[in-house]
Order: sequence, then structure tokens, then C-alpha cells
Amino acid sequence: ANPRFAAQKTRFFTLKIELVLAQAKEAAAEDLVIGAWPKDPQAAKETSVLIHNHYLQRNNQAASLAWCKRLLDLGPALPEDLRNQALGWRLTSALSLADQAAALAGMDDIIRLMSPEEGTKLLQQTIGDLINAGQHALAVPLIAHLTEVAPEATPYRQLAVLLNMRRVLATADWAHYTDAFNACVAQLPDAHLFPLTRQIYSSLLKNNRKDLVEQSSKFIVFSAGVKTNSVNLAARQWVECGVSTDKKLLPERLEALLKANVSPVQVGSLFDRYFYEMVNDLDIIRSLCSLGERILAVCSDEATVSNLKVKILDGAFIVENYDLAVQMLEKRIPGKDQLWHDMSLPKVKAHRALAQKNPREAVKYFREFMDCWINSKQEEEYDPTSGIAYSKEWILGRNANRIANILDSIPDKAEADKAREEAKNYFRTAIKKAAADAEATKLIKEETKDMGL
Repeated sequence: ANPRFAAQKTRFFTLKIELVLAQAKEAAAEDLVIGAWPKDPQAAKETSVLIHNHYLQRNNQAASLAWCKRLLDLGPALPEDLRNQALGWRLTSALSLADQAAALAGMDDIIRLMSPEEGTKLLQQTIGDLINAGQHALAVPLIAHLTEVAPEATPYRQLAVLLNMRRVLATADWAHYTDAFNACVAQLPDAHLFPLTRQIYSSLLKNNRKDLVEQSSKFIVFSAGVKTNSVNLAARQWVECGVSTDKKLLPERLEALLKANVSPVQVGSLFDRYFYEMVNDLDIIRSLCSLGERILAVCSDEATVSNLKVKILDGAFIVENYDLAVQMLEKRIPGKDQLWHDMSLPKVKAHRALAQKNPREAVKYFREFMDCWINSKQEEEYDPTSGIAYSKEWILGRNANRIANILDSIPDKAEADKAREEAKNYFRTAIKKAAADAEATKLIKEETKDMGL
């Protein structure tokens, strides 16, 4: 060989193989490439890919399958990267030919020769493509074989249950859904189970299988243990399923989550999410207040504790458990400032006095509440149960009118008339402030319709 062209040796060999292939002499080209491996592995490597691409362009999967076998028979002489490519080519060609035996043998070699990381990536892509393409008859035996040969708690076994779950969802094979799902929960780590269950819940809802969402989420809550993200997601789904069927299930399911050692932060979050939806059912609110105390007993997260205490306080007020509300306020609610406490405590004490048939004391505390508002810089208060922002004057007018009504009941007409005139003055300003809000205007007009405003 001319040493002047040594640097072009690989290029010349590639051109030679291209010429032989152009003459449809594939067998000769293969023999040349196989023979080049001991002498010029770089040239052999490049032209090995060239021959594979030649067969693919002609959709000659049988020839491709045979070529991959010849390459893999080289054993250690074949570089690892090309070996892995050839393993993938062989599996793809076998599946294109619907040659199940060759495909299963190819899977065995992938598991035996490739690293678990590379092997699972290849099999997930290949079998996943079959499922996406609706070629389930090809996918099923591969998944079954993978399940059979892969040891438990290995990436390959995890891949098997994942692919089987995908197939079940793709074919709506509900008869095998439960076993497939439970296997995923048992085999997959939280990092894989969490995103999978999100997809599963979405798919089930699209297929109108809310019953399986409830069944599956409940199973994870009570069996997945330390798989925290998956358990938290399942808890949300399970509670949502229950509440959408019957709101009275909310306290029961939150209690069950707490007993199942679901994070009190998660239980508290669900408590917080649904609490105000239940305000029209006093029995549910009573149950939630009681449950909230049990959550507080095991929760150390400051934000959760603060949110829960506010909800329990509101609940105590809603069900007229004023002693509990006063007790909580005197102990202070974390995260709430002094002004908030100064306003809240006299308001609750005023309502307690009314409940105890002590009108003079009620008037006293309502006045204290009003004084706090008058002296504060706060201009409005948002009510989460109605969605309306009440201006300072609206709140003051409402309370002055309440005082007038209480004084009427004593009776103390002179003081009642003064309070009612005071209320009218506040309401006049409040009506002006609410002018841009149709809902607020409608409500305040309803409240003041008997006042001649």
C-alpha cells in the first residue's frame, strides 16, 4: 500500500464497500467487513453501520437480522457501543418480522450483555413504541418474558410492571388492571411510581373509571408506606373521590389518612382545601373541628398549624362553640398579629354573651370590636365563604345596627335609636364604596332595605 494514502485508508475502504453494495453484492460486502475487523477495526466499524443502513433503506429486515447476528458473533472483538447498537438493531428487525423467538432471544442478550441502565432504556423505547402503535400482540409476550426472566427489585422487573401497566391502559384491559396496578405499587420506587400514578389517574378519568381511581388511590394510601410523594397524591385523589360522592365522607377520610400515618401536613392541606365548602353542614364542621385538634397534636409544621387553628376557630364560631373560640384566641393563633387578636376576641365574646342571654355585655364587646376597627388602618376584610370584600364602614354599620337591635330587645329605645342612626351614617359611606361591585352592592342594599337608605 502506498504510504502517501495511509490517512485515507478508511475512506477508501468505505468507498469500496459502497461500490460492492451498489452492485447488490451484499454477501461479498459483509465478508469484506468481517475480514477487516482484525486489521482495521475503525474502518470495519464504520462500514458495519453502512451495511445495516443499506438493509434498512431496502426494508430488508431478514438480511438486517442476519447481519446483526454475524456482528454479535464477533464477541469481544466488537466494540461495546457497536455491540449495543447491534443488539437494538436485531431486536427491531425481529419485531418487524414478527419473529417472536428471535425477539425473545434478543431480549435475553440485551439483559445479559448491556448495563441495566442502557438495557432498560432500549427495551422501554422499543416495547413502548409497540404499545403506542397498537401492536399489542407483539408487546404482550415480550412483557411476559421480561417479567419471567428479570429478578425482583431490579430495573428490568420494574420496567416489566411499568410496560404492562401502559399496555393495560392502552387496551382498556380492566380485567387485568388491579393486578397490574398493584404490581407497580409493589415494585416501583417512589420516583417512578409518582409520575406513573399521575398518568394513571388521568387516563382512568378519561375512560370514566372513577371507581378505579378511588380503588387505586386507596390502595396506595394504605400499602405504599414510605413512598411519600405517591401516597400524598393518592391521598388527594381518594379524598376528592369521596367528597365528590358525599361531602359527609370528608371527616371520615381525613381521619383514615391520619391513622394511616399520612403526613399531617398533607392531611392539614386537605382539611384546609375543603373546610369552607362544608360551612352549611354544622355536623361536618363539628367533626372537622374535632379532627383538626387531633391533627394539631401530631403536626409540627408552623404554617399548617396556623392554618388549622384559623379554620378550627372559624368552625367553633360557625357552630356557636364560643367557649372554644375564646380559649383559642386567648392562647393566640400562630401567624396572626396583635390587631387581629384584638378584633377577634371581643367579637367572639359578644356572640357568647348573646348566646348566654346577656345583651348589655354583648353590646359592650361589640363596641370594643368596633373601636378596634375605628382605630386600625385596615380598610376592608375579605370573607372567604362569600368572596366579598367588606369595607370598614360596612363592618361598622353592620355592628352598629346589631347593637341597635340588641338594645331594642332589652328594651332601651333611646340608645337603640342612637345606634341605628350611627349605623345609617356608616352604611351611606359603605354603599358608595361598594358601587363598583355588583354583588357587594346587591348584598348591602338587601341588608339596609329597612333602614330607608
